[in-house]
Amino acid sequence: MMMDDVTLSQRRSCSSSSDVVAPLLPKSQGDEVAYDEFNGAWFSGAVFNLYTTIIGAGVALAEALESCSRLKKLDLRDNMFGVEGGIALAQTLSVLTELTEIYMSYLNLEDEGTEALSEALVNSAPSLRVLELAGNDITVKSTGKLAACIASKQCLSKLNLSENELKDEGTILIAKALDEGPDQLTEVDLSTNMMTRAGARALAQTVLKKHTFKLFNINGNFISEEGVDEVNDMFKDSPEKLGLLDDNDPDGEDFEDEDEEAEEEEDSELEAKLGGLKIKQEEE
Repeated sequence: MMMDDVTLSQRRSCSSSSDVVAPLLPKSQGDEVAYDEFNGAWFSGAVFNLYTTIIGAGVALAEALESCSRLKKLDLRDNMFGVEGGIALAQTLSVLTELTEIYMSYLNLEDEGTEALSEALVNSAPSLRVLELAGNDITVKSTGKLAACIASKQCLSKLNLSENELKDEGTILIAKALDEGPDQLTEVDLSTNMMTRAGARALAQTVLKKHTFKLFNINGNFISEEGVDEVNDMFKDSPEKLGLLDDNDPDGEDFEDEDEEAEEEEDSELEAKLGGLKIKQEEE
């Protein structure tokens, strides 16, 4: 859908101080219309929130937001924009240079959308304080560009990348970015990211260097009991900063894969030995 097909029933500059309900409505209904309406969209001063789940509306929304150059807070959580919407939003972010809070969790961005957003943010929103990208199927593939973005945000205080698939490799990249970048960090949430003891240790070492730090959440990962004990020991002088660690699965997916590979190797060795024995018996 092109922006010509969309009207703003009420529209006002993002710098306005009064609340303005601003749903985006299509001019016509039909199979070609990708969505019905932006029921949950509203402006409040320099804040834009969109609560309604809308499939296929990310591109239209991105174009509509280009006029809001003074926007401070962008909240698009729980909207299935997908990769295409993420790429369109990335182009818009380069214009929204005054953003201080970005909430883009559960948009189904995947790696391609995440890379596009990360590249756009490197040179935009220098005063960004909050970045939330939970539940977007982010893997280590896009973590390099995401880490570069995070390292560029010296004012970042809250980072939420929970419910993704960063694993140890991605987690360590994020840890390095946080070590090099933000000096006002207060909260980090990388819960449910398939990390093991190595990733947990690297991230814990980084956040403990931040004198402003308040809350660390890495629950729901694949951290071994020894790893949990190690992290607890690292936070022994400030236990109030460490979230719960009671939902970790030391026998998680990665460990299962390793066990399966080990079993296959053992089976192959056993088959080779049995095969050799059979050959000897035949020769006798």
